[in-house]
Amino acid sequence: MKFKITKDWVKNFFVITILMVVTLGPTVDLVGRIIKTRRIVEKQGL
Repeated sequence: MKFKITKDWVKNFFVITILMVVTLGPTVDLVGRIIKTRRIVEKQGL
């Protein structure tokens, strides 16, 4: 079987990528904020 990239495949990949960015983006942002606040708290603690 020869693997060929069809337009549907590209469309699905594009949709999946957008969904991943939409779902992961806020999560990464939230984790980044938590890490930043923890660092600030640690500095103040010292």
